[in-house]
Amino acid sequence: MIRARRSALVAMTLVAWFASSHADAQGSTDSDEHFHYLHFDIERPDAERQYPDGPPVAGDEDSEAAGGPSSTDAETVSTDADEVVEPEIVDVASFDLSGWLWFNYSIQPWRDTALDRYGNFEFNQLQLSGSAKWGGFSTRFEIRFFTFMFILRQGWIQYEWKDNAIQLGHLNVPWGRHLFSSSSWWFTLGWYATVEDDYDYGVRYIKDTDRYRVDVGYYFRDQIGFNDPAARWDSDLTPLGEQQNREVSSAAIRGVYKLPHREGLRSEFGAVVQAGLLPNVATGDFGYRWLAQIMYNGSYKGWQPVIQATRHEFRPNNPAEIDGVPVDDRVVRISQFGGYRDVAAKYWLCNFNLAKEIPFDRKFFNALVPYVEYSMFLKDEAAFPDSHLVTVGLQVHLGPVWLWLDLLTGKNATYLNDSLANSALANGANRSNRWEHQTNLQIQYYF
Repeated sequence: MIRARRSALVAMTLVAWFASSHADAQGSTDSDEHFHYLHFDIERPDAERQYPDGPPVAGDEDSEAAGGPSSTDAETVSTDADEVVEPEIVDVASFDLSGWLWFNYSIQPWRDTALDRYGNFEFNQLQLSGSAKWGGFSTRFEIRFFTFMFILRQGWIQYEWKDNAIQLGHLNVPWGRHLFSSSSWWFTLGWYATVEDDYDYGVRYIKDTDRYRVDVGYYFRDQIGFNDPAARWDSDLTPLGEQQNREVSSAAIRGVYKLPHREGLRSEFGAVVQAGLLPNVATGDFGYRWLAQIMYNGSYKGWQPVIQATRHEFRPNNPAEIDGVPVDDRVVRISQFGGYRDVAAKYWLCNFNLAKEIPFDRKFFNALVPYVEYSMFLKDEAAFPDSHLVTVGLQVHLGPVWLWLDLLTGKNATYLNDSLANSALANGANRSNRWEHQTNLQIQYYF
């Protein structure tokens, strides 16, 4: 009987998902809100779990106050004077599946040939994600597939109660504005220097109320790609060549105060402090790093300003040389997407962002989100030129299809005509102190 009920429920769920996947999507700046989820609810009869002391007695005032059957429900509980039929108590577990498919087209004027400059239309990534809830427990995973790698962006188990939650697994490291400090698809310079949307293996406690939020996390180690240490989503230290440092045993605290406003308005002020160890793989010696950040994030009838300032210092304990190659203490080596770049070991990072969400009540035209972002990366080392990035862009929400158009102007900005030998956030790009330009179009389909 139970198996038949479950089979019918699964069939109904698949029909409901097919219908919902062809309905109107709601445009939002929160990407989770426009997925068309494949959703399952599994009911499990479990009276002992719900009522460990036995089912409530008909007519019991305490049971009625707790939501149990009252004396007027006696017929539904008792069929005769001698037999009491226990009510069926169910425990519901839910499971959601979703994903997206992305394509990218970019124009890079510094390339040598016309094909390289204007022919960069390609598959970007495929994502599959799932989440489940049962009682106070939940879990979420997100896997991304590229032509050259596949990665686990996040995967964790959570237990929550009231305004509290504890997470364990591959988790987001708390930064300023959660989850992203930017509105553009390209991100600010902070993402390329490990200061945005970073995921490590650890445990985190969250307290989130109407007036404040606190995140306290401890992270055992950084993320490493399945087949290649550099094949990962976020930016992290990577042992390569003479630079042999990694990041372990990091602690992070984030506090945010939410100013009381009327509905539709939000002001948040926050601060983040982090510290962690930097083991040198070649020597086994430990250095350390620390970070401090302040943040303002607002939302005022569609206007979304963000201001952040970050101080970050890496203090590695390097040998003088490795295999005859001198080690430069002024930089650390960082990877993402299988590529490597050096980043100044000590720097200030500031970013100023402004976006405006303009909703539209149309079947396949939900919203426009224009935005402008500016980030500057100021290096302590006088011989290293500072880095700047200005992004002017637009999100177009067309039901399940999102378009992102980024117009990038950067000086010594990562991936804007730089290389490992001439790393933008360290000793400067290939044409140091020259403004480079790139046009980037992202086409996304969510399912």
